[in-house]
Amino acid sequence: AALTALREIVAQDLASRSDELGSYFKAELQAIADKYPFVAEIRGKGLMLGIQFEQTFDGAVAASAREIATRLPGDWHSTWKFLPDPVREHLQAAMERMEQTLGEMFCLK
Repeated sequence: AALTALREIVAQDLASRSDELGSYFKAELQAIADKYPFVAEIRGKGLMLGIQFEQTFDGAVAASAREIATRLPGDWHSTWKFLPDPVREHLQAAMERMEQTLGEMFCLK
């Protein structure tokens, strides 16, 4: 059974197919990651890819909130502008605390 599996791997050229698909996938992930400062690097070979995060998650919560807000009806930019300053300050402080917590959880601080 093992020899049959190895023959199929060679016959279907799965190693080079993995490399080809991995290169495409890595490039697409990198294009997305470039938009987010908390993603340090996309690395790996073939389809064995990993995402390395920065030690801090600065901007992560705000980026997530923006992503979610784009899926909601209405214009969230206008809503944010009309919030009173103390409310915006509290929301900003909450996002910063969440980012700190994410950093502590995922970076094992």
